[in-house]
Amino acid sequence: MPSISTGVLRTNPFVTVIVPVFNVEQYVGACLRSILAQDYPNFELLIIDDGSADGSRAICEDYAEYDKRIKVFSKRNGGLGSARNFGLERASGDLICFVDSDDRVTTDFVSSFLERILDGHDIAVSDYASVLPDGRILNTNLIALYDGERDPVTHLMLSDNECNAWNKMYRRKVFDNEKLRFGSGWFEDFACIPAIIGSSDSVGFTNRVTYQYVQREGSIISSIKITPLRALDIIDAAKRLMQLEPVFKPRHWHTYYQWKLVLHVLYFRWADLASVKDPDTRRKARTELSTFVNDNIPLWFMTEFVKERLNTGSLIRRLRERKFVFDVRGSA
Repeated sequence: MPSISTGVLRTNPFVTVIVPVFNVEQYVGACLRSILAQDYPNFELLIIDDGSADGSRAICEDYAEYDKRIKVFSKRNGGLGSARNFGLERASGDLICFVDSDDRVTTDFVSSFLERILDGHDIAVSDYASVLPDGRILNTNLIALYDGERDPVTHLMLSDNECNAWNKMYRRKVFDNEKLRFGSGWFEDFACIPAIIGSSDSVGFTNRVTYQYVQREGSIISSIKITPLRALDIIDAAKRLMQLEPVFKPRHWHTYYQWKLVLHVLYFRWADLASVKDPDTRRKARTELSTFVNDNIPLWFMTEFVKERLNTGSLIRRLRERKFVFDVRGSA
């Protein structure tokens, strides 16, 4: 791992790391140990217990006894977005990071971000690895591999998983706009992170894999297979994000609208709903989703994403020519 530069040590900015916790007693210890092992020491760790019913809070309190940089808060269960917002209101740092309580970070997670932030960027971004709970790597996502081939904000907005809150560091000022808060329910980061990126002046990339995204049973992502109708939560998140259009710089909103909005709201969610076993329920859910898209995303069928990615896909074949409404009656 690279050592901390003398410049980072000299400026010594204070960092807040926010960790929402909910029923993760098997994983939270490893998460906290990885954060406390940072090679940059000047940070606070805010743990937000979101109404855990297992031993998670007790584990967090034990770590707080060990390290005074830790503060443990408890709140009634409100979901991941609510817990992050709760932490933001109590953060003292000039810079903010989020870590999910079942994931892990490398020792240079904070310091590698700082190297980029102190170059003058509003947001710093790292690569991440998807790993099994035992640490075996499934794949590596090089979304921060940036060689200056295009505008860096555009590069980030068009990368895979640009909505993730956790592989980034943010200047505190980006949250000065109180509208830039996480949504409720699933897709809480989709409801605001694209707007944060799209409103920023500058983004820096670490080109390092500093975050380990643990794939475990019971996680929010894995739960979509069990409760696929939760995919419809994207509707509320999309409404919230589209209300933030004025926050985006116009060129960045255009990019996001043309390439990513339909991808997240329609394409991925249509696939999620394929897991609904009852055909009638599946048709009703897809009708609700397609109705939202047709009523709220004007000319979505003419976006660059659709023209480039869906012109031969099954999704487009389900369009009715006259009103561009999905023919859900014939879909499986």
